[in-house]
Amino acid sequence: KKAASKEDINRGMALFQGSQRFLRQGPSCMSCHDVKKTSFFAGGGLAKELTKSYSKLGETGISSILKKAPFPVMREAYANKELTDEEITFLIDFLANLDQEHKPRDYRSDMLRLSMVGFVVLFILYFILWTVGNTRRIK
Repeated sequence: KKAASKEDINRGMALFQGSQRFLRQGPSCMSCHDVKKTSFFAGGGLAKELTKSYSKLGETGISSILKKAPFPVMREAYANKELTDEEITFLIDFLANLDQEHKPRDYRSDMLRLSMVGFVVLFILYFILWTVGNTRRIK
Protein backbone atom coordinates (compact mmCIF):
# COMPACT_ATOMS: atom_id res chain seq x y z
CA LYS A 1 0.00 0.00 0.00
CA LYS A 2 1.28 3.45 -0.86
CA ALA A 3 1.78 6.00 1.89
CA ALA A 4 -1.28 8.15 2.51
CA SER A 5 -1.08 11.80 1.56
CA LYS A 6 -2.10 14.55 3.96
CA GLU A 7 -5.10 15.15 1.71
CA ASP A 8 -6.19 11.47 1.98
CA ILE A 9 -5.85 11.60 5.77
CA ASN A 10 -7.86 14.83 5.92
CA ARG A 11 -10.60 13.32 3.74
CA GLY A 12 -10.76 10.33 6.08
CA MET A 13 -10.98 12.67 9.07
CA ALA A 14 -13.77 14.66 7.39
CA LEU A 15 -15.69 11.44 6.70
CA PHE A 16 -15.14 10.22 10.26
CA GLN A 17 -16.36 13.52 11.73
CA GLY A 18 -19.24 13.92 9.33
CA SER A 19 -18.08 17.26 7.91
CA GLN A 20 -18.04 15.39 4.58
CA ARG A 21 -20.97 13.05 4.00
CA PHE A 22 -20.60 9.52 2.74
CA LEU A 23 -21.68 9.04 -0.87
CA ARG A 24 -24.62 6.80 0.12
CA GLN A 25 -25.56 9.02 3.11
CA GLY A 26 -24.55 6.65 5.91
CA PRO A 27 -24.06 8.16 9.38
CA SER A 28 -20.67 9.58 10.35
CA CYS A 29 -18.40 7.35 12.40
CA MET A 30 -18.45 9.89 15.25
CA SER A 31 -22.15 9.24 15.70
CA CYS A 32 -21.18 6.10 17.60
CA HIS A 33 -17.37 6.14 18.00
CA ASP A 34 -14.86 8.42 19.67
CA VAL A 35 -11.14 9.03 19.13
CA LYS A 36 -8.55 10.87 21.18
CA LYS A 37 -7.84 13.84 18.97
CA THR A 38 -7.56 17.34 20.41
CA SER A 39 -9.18 19.00 17.40
CA PHE A 40 -12.35 16.89 17.81
CA PHE A 41 -15.34 17.42 19.99
CA ALA A 42 -16.29 14.28 21.85
CA GLY A 43 -17.71 11.55 19.67
CA GLY A 44 -20.34 8.98 20.44
CA GLY A 45 -20.16 6.59 23.34
CA LEU A 46 -22.30 3.84 21.81
CA ALA A 47 -19.39 1.91 20.32
CA LYS A 48 -15.65 1.38 20.87
CA GLU A 49 -13.10 4.17 21.08
CA LEU A 50 -10.99 3.86 17.90
CA THR A 51 -7.73 5.74 18.53
CA LYS A 52 -5.56 2.59 18.51
CA SER A 53 -7.81 0.50 16.25
CA TYR A 54 -5.27 0.39 13.44
CA SER A 55 -2.59 -1.29 15.59
CA LYS A 56 -5.16 -3.75 16.92
CA LEU A 57 -6.95 -4.66 13.68
CA GLY A 58 -4.67 -3.53 10.86
CA GLU A 59 -5.81 -2.45 7.43
CA THR A 60 -7.41 -5.81 6.66
CA GLY A 61 -9.40 -5.95 9.89
CA ILE A 62 -10.75 -2.40 9.59
CA SER A 63 -11.55 -2.90 5.92
CA SER A 64 -13.46 -6.13 6.67
CA ILE A 65 -15.53 -4.46 9.38
CA LEU A 66 -16.35 -1.48 7.17
CA LYS A 67 -17.29 -3.65 4.19
CA LYS A 68 -19.47 -6.12 6.10
CA ALA A 69 -20.22 -4.96 9.62
CA PRO A 70 -20.32 -7.83 12.12
CA PHE A 71 -22.12 -5.66 14.71
CA PRO A 72 -25.93 -5.52 14.61
CA VAL A 73 -26.24 -1.76 15.28
CA MET A 74 -23.63 -0.92 12.67
CA ARG A 75 -25.17 -3.33 10.18
CA GLU A 76 -28.55 -1.64 10.65
CA ALA A 77 -27.10 1.89 10.45
CA TYR A 78 -25.41 1.16 7.11
CA ALA A 79 -28.13 -1.01 5.57
CA ASN A 80 -28.39 0.12 1.92
CA LYS A 81 -25.79 2.82 2.70
CA GLU A 82 -22.57 0.84 2.21
CA LEU A 83 -19.29 2.72 2.12
CA THR A 84 -17.38 2.90 -1.15
CA ASP A 85 -13.90 1.36 -1.42
CA GLU A 86 -12.46 4.88 -1.70
CA GLU A 87 -14.23 6.00 1.51
CA ILE A 88 -12.95 2.93 3.33
CA THR A 89 -9.41 3.70 2.16
CA PHE A 90 -9.67 7.30 3.40
CA LEU A 91 -10.98 6.13 6.80
CA ILE A 92 -8.15 3.59 7.08
CA ASP A 93 -5.61 6.29 6.19
CA PHE A 94 -7.05 8.54 8.90
CA LEU A 95 -7.11 5.79 11.55
CA ALA A 96 -3.56 4.66 10.69
CA ASN A 97 -2.28 8.22 10.97
CA LEU A 98 -4.18 8.80 14.21
CA ASP A 99 -2.79 5.59 15.69
CA GLN A 100 0.74 6.59 14.71
CA GLU A 101 0.56 10.19 15.99
CA HIS A 102 -1.24 9.36 19.25
CA LYS A 103 1.31 8.76 21.93
CA PRO A 104 -0.24 7.85 25.26
CA ARG A 105 0.96 9.90 28.16
CA ASP A 106 3.45 8.18 30.44
CA TYR A 107 2.02 8.91 33.88
CA ARG A 108 4.72 6.88 35.62
CA SER A 109 7.48 9.31 34.62
CA ASP A 110 5.20 12.26 35.51
CA MET A 111 4.64 10.78 38.95
CA LEU A 112 8.37 10.15 39.40
CA ARG A 113 9.20 13.78 38.53
CA LEU A 114 6.44 15.10 40.79
CA SER A 115 7.62 12.88 43.65
CA MET A 116 11.21 14.08 43.25
CA VAL A 117 10.14 17.74 43.22
CA GLY A 118 7.97 17.12 46.29
CA PHE A 119 10.86 15.44 48.09
CA VAL A 120 13.22 18.35 47.38
CA VAL A 121 10.62 20.94 48.46
CA LEU A 122 9.90 19.06 51.71
CA PHE A 123 13.63 18.55 52.36
CA ILE A 124 14.29 22.30 52.00
CA LEU A 125 11.27 23.16 54.15
CA TYR A 126 12.34 20.75 56.92
CA PHE A 127 15.92 22.05 56.72
CA ILE A 128 14.73 25.64 57.13
CA LEU A 129 12.44 24.72 60.04
CA TRP A 130 15.19 22.65 61.71
CA THR A 131 17.73 25.46 61.28
CA VAL A 132 15.33 28.11 62.65
CA GLY A 133 14.40 25.84 65.56
CA ASN A 134 18.06 25.18 66.46
CA THR A 135 19.08 28.85 66.24
CA ARG A 136 16.29 29.80 68.68
CA ARG A 137 17.50 27.20 71.20
CA ILE A 138 21.09 28.51 71.04
CA LYS A 139 20.11 32.08 71.94
